[in-house]
Amino acid sequence: MDPTTPNPAFSGVASWTAGDGRRGYLKKGILRDGVQIMATATLDWSQCPVVESILGKVGGAWVFRGTRVPVSAIFENLKTSPIDEVLENFHVTRDQVQTVLDFAAKSTQAPLEQLRAG
Repeated sequence: MDPTTPNPAFSGVASWTAGDGRRGYLKKGILRDGVQIMATATLDWSQCPVVESILGKVGGAWVFRGTRVPVSAIFENLKTSPIDEVLENFHVTRDQVQTVLDFAAKSTQAPLEQLRAG
């Protein structure tokens, strides 16, 4: 299916604008039979204190503050490597990585009421 074409099996999208002008989207999908509810959220990384996005720096990707290390690189490498190896290879601190992991985990705990509001 073309990504610009709405998926008929799902309905509803809520959006918000962060203070820096970036937009976030919360897509809620309810299967037509109403049996299952699925939700995914685009994280508002501007709320995470250890990351930054600067135009012209790594293409504007979210990186660890004061570095050129993309947050996505850490997630990708944690899939296959122990955390100590990732820390050594990317020169980020355990606290930085833990803050990002905690932020991502916390963001998945959106109340069901927010899903219904959209």
